Amino acid sequence: MTLSRRASRRTAFFLLYQWDVTGQPLASLYEGEVDEFARDTADAVAARVEELDRRISARSSGTSFGWRSTSSTRAASRSRS
Repeated sequence: MTLSRRASRRTAFFLLYQWDVTGQPLASLYEGEVDEFARDTADAVAARVEELDRRISARSSGTSFGWRSTSSTRAASRSRS
């Protein structure tokens, strides 16, 4: 299954969001056919989650995200780093 790069990134984002919210292993969230790029992207982000969270926190020091500090915000920030 091959999707556009945009669609693959969207799939990776949703996988990472579900992973963050549910705490389930990332591999258990792959239902059906998942595009290779989406799977590779999600796996790469998950493997570096602690480093990415440190980098995001360091750059957002003193910033109040308030209601926006959610799983979707974290997933989006991680996938962009």
